Amino acid sequence: MPADGIRLLTTDASKLIMKSVAIAGSTGSIGRQALQVISDSPGYFEVTAIGANSNVALLVEQAKRFHPKFVCLFDESFKNELIQEVPVGSEVVCGKDSIQVLSEAADLILNAIVGFAGISVTLNSLKLNKILALANKESLVAGGDVVDKIKRESLE
Repeated sequence: MPADGIRLLTTDASKLIMKSVAIAGSTGSIGRQALQVISDSPGYFEVTAIGANSNVALLVEQAKRFHPKFVCLFDESFKNELIQEVPVGSEVVCGKDSIQVLSEAADLILNAIVGFAGISVTLNSLKLNKILALANKESLVAGGDVVDKIKRESLE
């Protein structure tokens, strides 16, 4: 088994299906680590969306490296700065719409947003029946009953 913990049923990369990944909280510690794993695993994952609250400089750096379809910024006050810096081919989405866009953008959604703010990504991802990689305990602590109900409904 590879050191990154990914167990493959085949070693023929042409038979693997690349997973699209959206990372909410890409500029935080967990988001940065996830992008490093993706970078170290070429051919397995495609970053289709990244999102951050306000760290425009790092978000731009990540956009230039991974070329996601969507670059999402939750704090709209930095929108103009982000638009000027994001490379061509990536669409900038800011504010409330960014959570929905990010949740729709991939097969797998990593929710690495700190605190209660992450619950909206969790709920949207579950409503869309996406694979959710949850690195946000507040979604379960504060909204566990709602999260459980939506997950059960999405499986019906």
